[in-house]
Amino acid sequence: MAVLRKTSISLLPRVSLAAPVALLLLLSSALTASAQPWRKPSANGQAGATRAAVTIHKLAERLLYAGTGKLAPLRRGAGAAAAEISHSAESADSIGVAKNAASAESADPLAWPSDLPRDATPQATRGIDSPRANHHNTAAAGGGLATGARRRMPRNPAVRRIWAEKWRKEGAGQQQGEVSKQQANERNRTRSAAAAAAAEAELKRVVVRKAAVGFPGINQKTLVTSGSPPKYNRSMIRVTPPDVVMCVGNGFILHTVNSAMVVYNTKGRQLTAITPHHEFFNALPYMTWKGSIEASIRGDSIGDMTCVYDRRAKRFYLATYWTSGGSKNAYDRFGQTRRRGGGETVGSGLLVAASTTSNPTQPWNLFFIPASNDGKNSNADFRPPLNLPTQGLVTFMDYPQTGADAYGFYVSANHFSYEDSGYFGVSIYAISKVQLSRPRSTFILRIAIPTNSDPTTPDYTVWPQKVAADSAYDTSNGGTMYFGYNEDATGTSDFSPVTGFTYIGAFLITGTGYLGTKRALSLVQTYYAAVSSSGFYTPGLLVQKWGPVPLAWVYGTTIKPIDPSTTDVRGVVVDAVKKQMWMTFTTGATLDLLPFVVVARLRMTLVPQRKWQPLRVVLERFKWVGVKGNGLIQPSVALNRHGKGIIATSLAGPSYYPSAAYATLNADAVVGDVVVAGAGAAALDDYSGYMGFGAAVRYGDYMTAAIDEEGNAWGAVQYVPGRPRSYWSNWATYIFKVVL
Repeated sequence: MAVLRKTSISLLPRVSLAAPVALLLLLSSALTASAQPWRKPSANGQAGATRAAVTIHKLAERLLYAGTGKLAPLRRGAGAAAAEISHSAESADSIGVAKNAASAESADPLAWPSDLPRDATPQATRGIDSPRANHHNTAAAGGGLATGARRRMPRNPAVRRIWAEKWRKEGAGQQQGEVSKQQANERNRTRSAAAAAAAEAELKRVVVRKAAVGFPGINQKTLVTSGSPPKYNRSMIRVTPPDVVMCVGNGFILHTVNSAMVVYNTKGRQLTAITPHHEFFNALPYMTWKGSIEASIRGDSIGDMTCVYDRRAKRFYLATYWTSGGSKNAYDRFGQTRRRGGGETVGSGLLVAASTTSNPTQPWNLFFIPASNDGKNSNADFRPPLNLPTQGLVTFMDYPQTGADAYGFYVSANHFSYEDSGYFGVSIYAISKVQLSRPRSTFILRIAIPTNSDPTTPDYTVWPQKVAADSAYDTSNGGTMYFGYNEDATGTSDFSPVTGFTYIGAFLITGTGYLGTKRALSLVQTYYAAVSSSGFYTPGLLVQKWGPVPLAWVYGTTIKPIDPSTTDVRGVVVDAVKKQMWMTFTTGATLDLLPFVVVARLRMTLVPQRKWQPLRVVLERFKWVGVKGNGLIQPSVALNRHGKGIIATSLAGPSYYPSAAYATLNADAVVGDVVVAGAGAAALDDYSGYMGFGAAVRYGDYMTAAIDEEGNAWGAVQYVPGRPRSYWSNWATYIFKVVL
């Protein structure tokens, strides 16, 4: 099995990697990392420093070797299907936006898609991946069917046109009604701040331009039909939102969504079959079938996968959450599952994988990190008297995000209660790249940040840095890793539309060259600082452009608005030379709370020897970017070493079907026009808006921007091309390259 060369990873200083378990456990219970003194930001909100309000714990955690995994090869006959999926002429050619839109408008408005069964009736399903309403993968609907009878389609063309116009108006009215209802509770209290934001916002024009390379990725239909028979074929169904992820390096693109992955080359050629995460990790399939009838819906739950290509190690790394769905699964041997009342088996953890070569189509090392608090691992050590897990309470990790620095691979995740969705705090798992190159179990460092009411604390969705493949890591202070976060002014994670969230911060880990050694617990240090900024708010529901929504009609309803309400950080890029951190997220910056993109740049100064304010951050750039009357959703930022980059995002609203878009960005925070790379051709018609989840369809939860070794930018974004689609949804992803 291939291992990393010594020249790929060097530790500072060179010490033994062998870590006695007893010593680590002793240190884990004895040592904690306390933050440093802090003063409030200045009146203009431009400077901040660390404070000592919360104790940050450093703990030894188990990293358990779980074997090897590999993406499924392309099967015979899959080439033609792949060509249809990845190189559809109309979908891949963004210049065809007018043609696509025109054909969608002129088609029979009530025509039932040929690839959907006419006699199918949606079945009520049970279970959800995560109890967290705003951050779960809706892999199976809860709450039963929406009220309303299934509608029969009239055969007379004239009547069909009349019905279509009636439903268009009905849909517009319902969308606007939901939007108005939400805004009525917010607008009066946010008017002054939103008006100030609107005055400063930059409204960009929209242009259509063909990308240097552009092709559709995974869509809901290809996800449904993925998996190797007989165990995993058609095991993924009703999965939304896609959570679009991509990492690029060594001529490969690793693309993943909820809950499958595929590898392309940088010319768009598909190299592997679309492989369910369950198959890759040898877990229980999420769904099993008996003939054409759904026999079981509850297997293991795996989702929110994110990945990193590390140019220094020349390896791909990824992580995803796992919760058990049965008593016989690949991770029972770790003692992770147990019985609750009623005989239900529960358990949770993180699944981590590292490629054994620079080619992601080759075998990977698989690892498992326990997360459920069953008394057999250290996740009980968030520590009282805080309102955190106690023995016997099962916890799970949600929304894992990944990053890397010169020496380590990092996974941050939010901790929730499996029983009541209570929130406990953030865990950051710091793993030496050397540890991931070896097929053995070991101990790693976990940094636990308990939830609290301090609005400057990084206790929710701490986003790791994404260093461009053509840029350098920060090796100062024995190796430095950066994270970004934002917080509500009330100190909660709700991002209240009343108060807005007004703190942006940086979280640093130093001494990362000691990861994997017995000195890691004592020499790895943490620092955080936050700065206040202008108030910004949860965006409102986004009205969609009218288009046929056959699944909505089956449920006796009509087109629904898009919910873009997730507002925490969606991308962090660090320039190690200039000590600058870039971040993006979505906010409601105008009077109608349309989703705009926020671009922020922080400058960080760390002097570890200074006891007073060792870390200071300054907010150097802060701006809103949007499109008049429409929305930009779930942005992600990437810049190369020359300070040139893109913001990858989705463009949607009354004037545009959900489309894959980007805007160029330079080192002075000058943002270019919004460029449509992958044009949408239909409204989002997704079951999440019809099956008891609320008044809108789910979207996101995140997109991806990345930089390759040549300094070119890549984006992976959700859009709606119209075809192909599954019965349950028509979301799809689009991958594109921008030469900077």
